[in-house]
Amino acid sequence: MMGKTHRAGAVLLAFPMLFPVFKLTNASPTDAAAISLFLAGSFLTSRLPDVDQTYSGVGRKLWIVSWIIAVFHAFFQFIYVLTMQKLKWLKRLTKASGHRGISHTLFIWVLFCLVLTGIYRILANQLPLSDLHTQWLQIFFIGMGFGYLTHLILDYFSGSLRPFEPFSSKKCGTRVIPTNSKRENMLRNLFFLADILLFIKTYDFLFPIFSYIKAFSSQLIP
Repeated sequence: MMGKTHRAGAVLLAFPMLFPVFKLTNASPTDAAAISLFLAGSFLTSRLPDVDQTYSGVGRKLWIVSWIIAVFHAFFQFIYVLTMQKLKWLKRLTKASGHRGISHTLFIWVLFCLVLTGIYRILANQLPLSDLHTQWLQIFFIGMGFGYLTHLILDYFSGSLRPFEPFSSKKCGTRVIPTNSKRENMLRNLFFLADILLFIKTYDFLFPIFSYIKAFSSQLIP
């Protein structure tokens, strides 16, 4: 899927996760900062797995990582051709280093979450943060981990991926929503609309104007 769809979808999927995350972290459900940090974390990493494409938006921003992956992919592909395409393990490495390869796996997602946990603990221990600010930091990092996962979930519906690499090369997924198709454009617009409505519903306690909009819309749509 395209980057805009991933961002809008990540925010939409993040809203229903607010309750369990806040229950886990003992955060207040009316803490606007905590809500915003979780949504921002999910938004921030929603495109990260596409770093395996040098021409993608996140690939251009993290170009060093993107080009390292591209070099490995080209190397494995070159050796695979030289060996007359006879080595199955080399074929597997070639595919794993390409688009929707290792960066689109649950294994890398778990590693990413472990790295985030380590960074969070270092910051929480080293910085003079209050309990509230430590809570906010934790919620933000949980959001980042969740945002990465939403990318894999959405890509499942736009083609095949190998989520269980390096343990299994089994393909999963369906092309019910082809990338950059009219169907995806329609889905993205629905995501944006749902995001707006959920923002109005979630933040109406903070911004009274949202309450007025919600009241007005309820009269139009009984």
